[in-house]
Amino acid sequence: MDRHRVGRSAALSVVQVVVAGGALLFFYRYLLDTIGVAAVGVWSVVLATTSMGRIADFGMSGGVSRFVARVNTEQSGSRAATYVETAMLSSAALTALLAVVALLLLKLALTNILTRDSISTAMALLPYALLSFWVVNLASVLQGGLDGVLRVDLRNLIMIGSSFLQVGLGILFVQRAGIMGLAYAQLGQALIILLVTWLVVRRFLPNLSVVPRKWDYPTFLELVGFGWKLQLTSITALLFEPVTKALLARFGGLASTGYYEMATRMIQQIRALLINANQVLVPATADSEKTNPEQVRVLYRKSYQVVSFLIIPIIGVVMVSLPAISVLWIGHYETRFVAFAALLAIGWFVNALTGPSYFTAMGLGRMRWNLSGHLVIAALNLAAGYTLGRIYGGTGVVLGAVIALIAGSVIIVVKNHYDHGESLTELVPPGTVLLSLGSILGVASGVASYRAAQQDHNVVVSLIVGLTMWLAVAAWPTWRHPARRQLTASLTRLLPYSVAQSNALL
Repeated sequence: MDRHRVGRSAALSVVQVVVAGGALLFFYRYLLDTIGVAAVGVWSVVLATTSMGRIADFGMSGGVSRFVARVNTEQSGSRAATYVETAMLSSAALTALLAVVALLLLKLALTNILTRDSISTAMALLPYALLSFWVVNLASVLQGGLDGVLRVDLRNLIMIGSSFLQVGLGILFVQRAGIMGLAYAQLGQALIILLVTWLVVRRFLPNLSVVPRKWDYPTFLELVGFGWKLQLTSITALLFEPVTKALLARFGGLASTGYYEMATRMIQQIRALLINANQVLVPATADSEKTNPEQVRVLYRKSYQVVSFLIIPIIGVVMVSLPAISVLWIGHYETRFVAFAALLAIGWFVNALTGPSYFTAMGLGRMRWNLSGHLVIAALNLAAGYTLGRIYGGTGVVLGAVIALIAGSVIIVVKNHYDHGESLTELVPPGTVLLSLGSILGVASGVASYRAAQQDHNVVVSLIVGLTMWLAVAAWPTWRHPARRQLTASLTRLLPYSVAQSNALL
C-alpha cells in the first residue's frame, strides 16, 4: 500500500469524522428541542443494549479486512470474493439467530433498567433497533472488504454520505413519528448504506455474486480462527457502553443518561479524528507484513508519534470549549453534561493512544494485549462504576468508567509497544512533557478567561477569548514539537497528490 494512498485514506478519515461531528451536533440539538433529553436517554439505553447483537459477528469484518489485503486481488479475485461472501452469509445467519434470542432477553433487562413510564416506548423501539444492528453488521463486513482492497478512502466517502442521511432521515421521520422516527430513520440509513457499499465493493471485486451465495467451509474456519480473538476483544468493548448506561440509568436517572449520551457521542466523535485515521494500519500492515516488514515498524512509529502529539492540543481545546458547547448545544450551562464530557475526554483521549499499536497488532494477527486491556476495562468498569455510583450517583458511574478506560489502555499501549520492538522510552516522544505542561496551563488560563469574559459578552465572544488565551500559552510548545514538523511535511507531500488524484477516487 503506497504512502500516498495511506495518507489520503487517513486524511479522508479525518474529513469523515468532522462531517459526522457537525451532523451530530446539529441532530442532537434538534432532538433536544423536539423530543426532549429523557427520550434521548431512552433511545440511548435501547441502542446500548441492542449493540450486544454484534457479539455474534465473530470478528468477520476484521477478518475480511486482513485476509482480503493478504491475497493478490488482481490474480486471486475469486478468492477475495469468497472471503467477503462467506463472511457476509455467516454474519447474517449468526446475528439473526442472536437477535431473535436477544429480543426476549433484552425485554427483561430493560424492565429492570428503565422507569415504568418509559418501558412501553423502549419495547416499541427494540425490534427496529435489533434489525438495524443486523443490517449494520452486514455493512461492516463489506466495509472490511473495502479496507482489504486498500480503498479505505471510499469507505470514508460512504460514511460521509451516511452522516447526511442520518440527519435528513432523522428530521423527516422524527417530525412524523416522534421518538419512533429515530428507529425508522436508523433502519433506513442502514439499508441504504448496505446497498451502496455492496455496489462499490463489487466494482473492485467483480467476482462477487449479485446476491451473496458463495459460502466456503475452509474459508469460514480461517475467518473464525483469526476472528475469535478479535471478537473476544470486541465483546469486552461492547460491554462498556451498555454497562455504563445501565448503571447511569439506575444511579443517575434518564436525564443524566441523556446528557451522558450527548457527551460520549461528542467526545467519541472528536477521538475518532485520531482513531479512524489509524484504521488504515490494518490493511497496510497485512499488505506489508511479508513483502516489507520494516515498513510496518515505520508506519507504527510515525503514527504513534503523531497521535501522541495531536492528543494534547485537541484535549486542551475541548476542555476550554465545554462550557460554551453546553450553552450552544443544550441551550444552557448543564453541570452534568460538562462534568461527564470533561471526565470522558480524559479517559477516551488516553485510550486514543492505543490506536497505532492496536491496529498494527491487529494487522499482524497479534491480539493478546488488545484482549487483555479490554478485559480489564470491562471488569473494572462494572466494579468501579457500581461502587462509585452508589456513593456519588451518576458522576461516580462516569468516573468509574474513566478509571477503567485508563487502566486498560495503559496495558494495550505499553505491551503492544514492546511487542513491536520499540523502546519503552519512546512512549513519551521528545517535546511531549513540555507540550503537556503548556496545554494544562493553557486550559486553566482559557477557562478563567472565558468565565471573566462571559460577564460582559455573549458566549461566542467569550469562547473566542478563552481559546485565544489557551493558544497564547500552548502555541509555542505545540509549534516546536518534532511531530508537528513531521505532520506538516507529510501534509505538504500529500496535498499535490490528492488534488491530482481527486477525479479518480471512484
